[in-house]
Amino acid sequence: MLESNLVPRSSLYYNKYEYAIGFYMPDVHMVRYKSHNHIDSIFKNREDREYRMGFMRKSLYSAGVDLYGPTGDIYQLHEFLYFIENINTEYKIITQRHCGHLYTNDTNLFQEVSALEYLRITSYNKVDPRPAGTLELKNPKHDYRTYFKNKRISNDEKEQLTKFLLNQSDIRIGPGLLHFITQMPNYRYVQSNYFIDHNNMGLLTMIQMICPAILNEPLMLIKR
Repeated sequence: MLESNLVPRSSLYYNKYEYAIGFYMPDVHMVRYKSHNHIDSIFKNREDREYRMGFMRKSLYSAGVDLYGPTGDIYQLHEFLYFIENINTEYKIITQRHCGHLYTNDTNLFQEVSALEYLRITSYNKVDPRPAGTLELKNPKHDYRTYFKNKRISNDEKEQLTKFLLNQSDIRIGPGLLHFITQMPNYRYVQSNYFIDHNNMGLLTMIQMICPAILNEPLMLIKR
């Protein structure tokens, strides 16, 4: 059995799966269509493209220029697709270019995936359930953390928000948010990784009055 990394979460992956295994394989994104013909077609198009470029491509390669990025092994991609087609338990697979994640509740499937020689396993995670609406920190100094939503605000809204936050002595302004309000005077797009740690729930109402619909629901901070 592979050693899993416990990942604190308030829900299962995709609200269904307890385990997630990450892996690397060149051009693994091709298997997302679950079509052997699609894999063959992509490689055929690459061959035709290389033929048309002829010596120009060889010259660029000799100069260290890769025009199309890494090329996966067509036989291994077919083999991996055959493996996926024969999985007889519930699962979900997500791929992006050369990386992928497979989600399931079947630990035997993880053993089978980890044994595939053409895959390089990058992570093996298991959900460590946490109560919904909580966030675990090593040593929390406040009761709540509230994240902002992605939203563009006006110059006036940013000015008011900056003054309000900097006047609050009993909150912690997250590093991204602090940089946004003190070092980026002409930037008005609020990012979803901005947050404040706080005890007083009333200040959330004040922030919403300054910038409507800008906050997510607060998370209760608990000690790890």
